[in-house]
Amino acid sequence: MSDRRVQSGSVRGFTLVEMIVVIGVVAVLMAILLPALLGARSSARKADELSSIRQVGAAWANYIDYAKNRLLPGYLEPQVQEAWRVSYKIAYDGSEVPRSDAAPYPWRLLPYLSNQHVMVLSPRHTLTDDPRSQLTSIAYEPAFGYNALYLGGWYERVEADGRPTVRFELSNTIAWTFNAIRVAEQQVVFASSTVKNGGLSFDGMEDNAAGSHFVVPPTVAQTPQWTASGAAITVVQGGPGAPVPAGRYTSQIAVVFADGHVNAEGAGALFDQRKWIPVADRADYTHVP
Repeated sequence: MSDRRVQSGSVRGFTLVEMIVVIGVVAVLMAILLPALLGARSSARKADELSSIRQVGAAWANYIDYAKNRLLPGYLEPQVQEAWRVSYKIAYDGSEVPRSDAAPYPWRLLPYLSNQHVMVLSPRHTLTDDPRSQLTSIAYEPAFGYNALYLGGWYERVEADGRPTVRFELSNTIAWTFNAIRVAEQQVVFASSTVKNGGLSFDGMEDNAAGSHFVVPPTVAQTPQWTASGAAITVVQGGPGAPVPAGRYTSQIAVVFADGHVNAEGAGALFDQRKWIPVADRADYTHVP
C-alpha cells in the first residue's frame, strides 16, 4: 500500500478589521433605513387617523340632518340632561350611559357612527368589544376634540327657573345651526387634541397620549390659550393646562372642517380665530365672556 499524503488547506476567517468594517456598514444602513421605515409607519397611521376623523365628521353631519339643522351640543351638564329628560344608550347591551359620561359629545355621536366606539377611542386605550369598561375614557379622552365652546353650545348649569344656561350665550359667538356657520370650508369642527400644562412647548404628542373631548382656539373670549411657531405649540393658559390641538404620529394635526373635508394641518395654520369662532372676522378676534 502506498502512503497517501493529504494536505489540508488553511481555512481563512474574518479578521478583526473586516468585522469592524462590516458592523460599520450595517450600522450605516440601519441609520439610513430605520427613519424611512418609521416615517412610513407614521404616515400610514396618520392616514388611518384622517380616515377616522373623516367618519366622525360625517357622523356629525348626519346628526345635523336628523336634528333638522341643529348642531350637536358641545357639552350637556348632567342637570341639563335631567331637565331635558334625555338619556343615551350603550348599543352593546342597551344599558344607559351615566349622565356624567354623557356630558361630552362622544356618547351622543356614537349612534351616528354605527356605535363603532373605535372611531373615537384614543390610542392610549386598548380596544375591547365591550365599551362598558371604557365609558369614561370614551367620553373624556377620545382621540378627537370637538370645538365645543363655539359649536352647538356648552350647557353648563340649570337656573332656578329651570332654564339651562350656555357659556358665552350673550356674546353671540356660538353657532346653533349649520346655517350659522359663515365659512364652512374653514370652520374647525374636530381636531386631534390633548391636554398640556401651561408653559409647555411641543411639536406633537406621543402616539398613545390621551385625547380630550374638546379643543380650544388660540384665544377663548379674551384669555389666550396657546400660541404657534412653525410646527410647535406653546400653552400659555396656566393652571391645569388647556385642551389644545396636537399632532399624533406626525407633527401635523388631523382636522375635519364643517364642509366635510379633512386635512393634516400645521399648528401655524390653525393659529387663526376665524377657523374656530363662527362669527370671527379677523385672525386675532376676541370677544367678551
